[in-house]
Amino acid sequence: MNNLKRVLSLGLVGTMLSGMMVMGASAADFTDVDKIQHDEAVNVLVALKVVDGKPDGSFDPEGDVTRSQMAKMIAVAMNGGSEANTGTKTTPTYTDIKGHWAESYIEYCADLGIISGRGDGTFDPDANVTGLEATKMVLTAMGFDAEAYKLTGAQWAVRTDEVARTMTGTQEGEPNMYEDLAGVMMAANASRDTAAQLIWNGLQNRTRTVQPTTTSGGGVEWTYVTNSTSLLKQRYDAEVKEGQFKGNEKTGATTTEGEIVVDNWSFPSDFDISNIGETVKVVYKEGKGGVTGPDKKDTILGVFNANKSQVVKATLNDVADAKDDLKKGKIKVAGTLYEIDDKVTVHTNYGESSKDYTTAKAIQDDLKKVNGDAIKVVINDDNKVTDIYLVQSYLAKVTSVTSSKITLSGIGTIDLEDNDVAEGLKKNDVVVVTSIYAEKTKTDDAHYTVAKAEVVEGEITSFEGTKSVAIDSENYKIREENLGNYKNVVDDAYTGFDGNIGNTVAAYLVNGFVAVVNELESGASDWALVIASNGKNWDATKMDQGRVQLLKPDGSKPTYNVDEKSDIQLAKDSVAISNLIKYSVTNDGTIKIKTAQSTTAANGQSDKDASFVKVTGGDLVWDDDTKMLGDVAVAASDAVLFVNTSADATADYKYYSLRNLGDIKATDAAGKDEAKDVAYVKDSSGRILYAYVDLGRVPGGATADTLYGMITTDLRTVKVGDEQYKQATVWTQDGEKTIKVDADYVGSDASKLDLKKGAYISFKETSDELYDKTTGEMKVLAANVTAAAVNSVLDVAVDSYSESDKTLSYYVKGQLEKTLASGVFEAKDGENAKVNALDKDAVIVYVDRDNKKGLDDVGISAFPETKGYANAKLVFDTEKTNKIVAIIFNANNDTDVNGNEVALGNEEKAPAVAVTSADLSKDAVEITAADTAADAITVSNIKPDNATDKTVTVESADDTKVIASVSGTTITVKTAAGLTNSANGTVKVTVKVGGVQVGEITVTINIA
Repeated sequence: MNNLKRVLSLGLVGTMLSGMMVMGASAADFTDVDKIQHDEAVNVLVALKVVDGKPDGSFDPEGDVTRSQMAKMIAVAMNGGSEANTGTKTTPTYTDIKGHWAESYIEYCADLGIISGRGDGTFDPDANVTGLEATKMVLTAMGFDAEAYKLTGAQWAVRTDEVARTMTGTQEGEPNMYEDLAGVMMAANASRDTAAQLIWNGLQNRTRTVQPTTTSGGGVEWTYVTNSTSLLKQRYDAEVKEGQFKGNEKTGATTTEGEIVVDNWSFPSDFDISNIGETVKVVYKEGKGGVTGPDKKDTILGVFNANKSQVVKATLNDVADAKDDLKKGKIKVAGTLYEIDDKVTVHTNYGESSKDYTTAKAIQDDLKKVNGDAIKVVINDDNKVTDIYLVQSYLAKVTSVTSSKITLSGIGTIDLEDNDVAEGLKKNDVVVVTSIYAEKTKTDDAHYTVAKAEVVEGEITSFEGTKSVAIDSENYKIREENLGNYKNVVDDAYTGFDGNIGNTVAAYLVNGFVAVVNELESGASDWALVIASNGKNWDATKMDQGRVQLLKPDGSKPTYNVDEKSDIQLAKDSVAISNLIKYSVTNDGTIKIKTAQSTTAANGQSDKDASFVKVTGGDLVWDDDTKMLGDVAVAASDAVLFVNTSADATADYKYYSLRNLGDIKATDAAGKDEAKDVAYVKDSSGRILYAYVDLGRVPGGATADTLYGMITTDLRTVKVGDEQYKQATVWTQDGEKTIKVDADYVGSDASKLDLKKGAYISFKETSDELYDKTTGEMKVLAANVTAAAVNSVLDVAVDSYSESDKTLSYYVKGQLEKTLASGVFEAKDGENAKVNALDKDAVIVYVDRDNKKGLDDVGISAFPETKGYANAKLVFDTEKTNKIVAIIFNANNDTDVNGNEVALGNEEKAPAVAVTSADLSKDAVEITAADTAADAITVSNIKPDNATDKTVTVESADDTKVIASVSGTTITVKTAAGLTNSANGTVKVTVKVGGVQVGEITVTINIA
């Protein structure tokens, strides 16, 4: 099992790293690149213009090559990548080539003695070329004269094979003619892949020259000369150099972006970084003015792994104790001892860091771990280890995903386009992350590979301290490093398993090793809430079976018959509505109830997993800070809370993710103190799995999980059950969310939510997407453009935003003025921008207010000075007036953040906005004594919200009897001093806001 996991993990790392950079040569562009076996040959020949692809974008590596096609490839290669322009002959060399598309290529090769016909005067251009025929063509192109080397006659094939095997590849760096072609039947038809490799092998070899001399007897003697340069050098002025690939600018090998370093040569290339430390070939054409060897002035035709380096690919777990051999300077990797060089450099994550070692013991001490992180050990020609490359992986949780970005816990936000991120990831997924080039939190510098973590679920059957754990009898080694460091990734982390045998867990693996274990609830599918029951016992003689309807943790509401052999009967054991029950489904679809738990002790059940607690008035039923239910226990990460949300006799049962809720106090729907009984279920480790409370209201969401955003769609009426809701889409910091608000609570008056497309809202997400006004789960973020106060929402013109210290500098209304000469808004003399800090959990939502749509992260920029619009809406902490918890930033400068074309700092130039209406808390009062003040009358809901003048004024129809005064929006009326009952009667008081009459107050004087 573990060996398999190790192999798989190495394969995964290899796959991840190989995908990080695309080779510069263009074989990768072919649609059938996976079928190409000799990618180096194809890449170089494409660059040299010797071969190209098919019209459909493929290379067709397995396709046959004709004799004419082979002639063309060799002719082009002999001309340095240019077309042979020798033309055709009046009398063709071969009788069957006149008018053939390859006639000129065939004539060119015939003139050079590279090809020969069939012996009957024909060339047979459209016949498939065999591997031996292709080999002979390449050999003769290299100067192996057919007559001199006896490549003609009946034994031509045998002789060609002999010359190819014994007379090529004789100098270091030269490949044998059959290099990388072992196992190919050369007498069979040559494929395009084989032909490419033959030509590339030939190009790298030195050419031959032969000189015939006639002997005195009339015979011929041959002088054989091996030239000093390769065919590649002669025909292309190109060369092949070999050296160690040392990295690129991201690994620190060079400071020039886009270049790599091989030995001491630096030149442009995007060669695959997974080859680092190994011997590579560089094929290049020397430019003018450069150094000897490849450099930026040369044409780089290709970089390829020479496959000459001794490389051991393993994991940290494969580093074993070398024991006595440590003193001899040896380390043990994957069962083999390797001597170390005078200095060994361990490179971590391809450039994040490196460390030099001079002793084998120091290397073993640092690298010998029970850990699946990949290592590559590079061994030099003296059979000594010189370099070790370590690539680390770790767990993270996805905290948000958009169309272009993903945010990971402990790392930050990274671009999908620039990194290798698996498709289909969503919020709260646990993922394995590999980062190279920089520390994992340096999101702009590092390159990330992100894949969903492998998870093994099952029951713990055994364990060995913190070394290994068996899940469903399958043994897994525990990752030695970082164990217990992932509490923010999954709900809990265990460094040991004492007392947990038999528990159901989810083990998250990193490269085949357990990084963290999260204990799951016991029997997730077999606990539910009874929401309806006929209350009958099973009675075989009456056939009137007991029935229950359940609310399950997945939101479904199935109805079951209760099995006759159920451990618990409904009426007999007082199982009723609002009981939590543990059950199993039988083969015939009935259920057996194993345990029932209510909010009282009436049923007498003593199941150790179930209990109840009474929470007194005003105390916390659920504490969001401690994640505890009452003072009983901490809730599991996926604990479910069932709630009766109705305050009247008609129950309305809903379910919630307990950890997504804010504080829940023991109060009734009106907020008055009231004791609450809470039934709950714990697992064997003492964590809450399920709970039920008759709350009489909908619980609010957690403050830290409050979503902020803008409604981006028109409201639609939908039906959920028997109720009508208004549905819309909201763009939030977590992307698009759907809301359904009780239709009775949507409207423009003060008692309702004024929801419409373009409205800004905050809400605490519920599991069922349903909201109503009474719960306080949702608020409309109304504009307040004067000053920040508790619970305020402030429209501002952004001056600047500091990402590093999380502060925002901004102007509010009245702090800006327009410079007449330039028409540009700027700060008033003596008025500095306000600066406030963002809360540590502050969120930023980006919108295009004019088009009423959400945007991905575009950054916060200064307000448009030529217009002076407020371009951001700030939400302040409910307790601290100087701390920002949310910013909604409008990136479209066509309008302000509310969609208006109103200059923030030029009120006298802006169109006047008048009051249209307002609400009075009462429109009639009675006064029964002289000089007595009536109850205060308040003015509220002044419309429109952005009216330029909201001053409240009053006017008494007879101020000798009734005196009215105003303080802010509070009106006080009283009778004049000294009145008697002769003044009894009514007096009207007119109320105006911003000069607009909004109502009248009828004052009745009734003095005894």
